[in-house]
Amino acid sequence: MRTKVTQDRARVVNRIEAVLEDANIKLSSVVTDIMGASAQAMVKALLRGERDTAQLAELAQGRMRAKRPQLETALEGNLQQHHVFVLQRLLMQSRFLQQQREAIDRQIRRRLDPEMRQAIALWDSIPGVDEDIATIPLLSKLADS
Repeated sequence: MRTKVTQDRARVVNRIEAVLEDANIKLSSVVTDIMGASAQAMVKALLRGERDTAQLAELAQGRMRAKRPQLETALEGNLQQHHVFVLQRLLMQSRFLQQQREAIDRQIRRRLDPEMRQAIALWDSIPGVDEDIATIPLLSKLADS
């Protein structure tokens, strides 16, 4: 179920990018994570009605601040009311799916015994294997218990 929720959220994020692109807002050409703090601050400001690209670019945080000129260009678009409506719903859906993922992760962590935690830690030490991937072989054991 965790994989399905993660895939569903990825599809919603792709739809968010597509709606922004449809409005000619090329934010994803500058930011690496459209759901990151800087991008989300800009998207939320757009949804509140801010259209001044310099003001929007000022919302960039951390290393993203160095990209303000590119952000100003990327944020020049034509966000219409129907885009706002769809984006608001997609952002709600994304938050819901993120909350579901977190609830599933909490449930998995509660059910792990010390031996399973040790196995996950060992798998997680392999380059390219994170905790999510390391947990997959144990999920069937958890389902059986």
